[in-house]
Amino acid sequence: MWPDDPRPVSFDRAFGAMLADPGASRITLHATPMFFTRSHAIGPALLDRALRENPTLLIALDYLFWFAYGDVDARGGFLADEHERDELFELGLAQLARFDGPLVVGDIPDMSPAIGLMLARRQVPEPATLERLNARLRAWAAARPEVVIVPLHDMVEQIRRGRGLRIGTRFWAPEQTATFVLPDRLHPSPDGQIASATIVCDLLTAHVDGIEASDFDTRADNAERRLKAPN
Repeated sequence: MWPDDPRPVSFDRAFGAMLADPGASRITLHATPMFFTRSHAIGPALLDRALRENPTLLIALDYLFWFAYGDVDARGGFLADEHERDELFELGLAQLARFDGPLVVGDIPDMSPAIGLMLARRQVPEPATLERLNARLRAWAAARPEVVIVPLHDMVEQIRRGRGLRIGTRFWAPEQTATFVLPDRLHPSPDGQIASATIVCDLLTAHVDGIEASDFDTRADNAERRLKAPN
């Protein structure tokens, strides 16, 4: 939330604020803050709910995060071995494979700076695991032309190094990206949600037939104004 607006800015709100004609589309949100507790069970349930809506587009920006992070294995038991994350990740991919339309999914970022704030050390994959899981995601997506990957891993790295953020033709200066992650070092700020939505709009325009740049208004000031407008 912004200091002058106490309403949380979730991704669906940020994305909706960028639609050139909000009335032409219906956005539904299927998420729960308890995902991390039982991703093996909650993840499939969320897909069930989403698919009942017969969506024409599925944005699963951070859906795979808790199929890589956490301390629960694919059967709901305690994660005893780092390689058990691979089996859990396959479960997440299998759920996304149930949707046969355009799918936007983020890869897995390194959020280890959040250890001791929002994450316990046991919940965080080793660097080699992150590399392995992201390689698996790329291979999985390569066989599915309608899958678009948002490079969250590279985005977080660029922000963390203070070099600004460049994705496609977009560039955010370091003084802008410094505000994209909340002090908990895990969750995006309102400005971070707007930047993420902008990137998703650009990727959809570039990779999904039937979606045009004119479908969106990705000017950050306009999105902020719409988000702050009274309901």
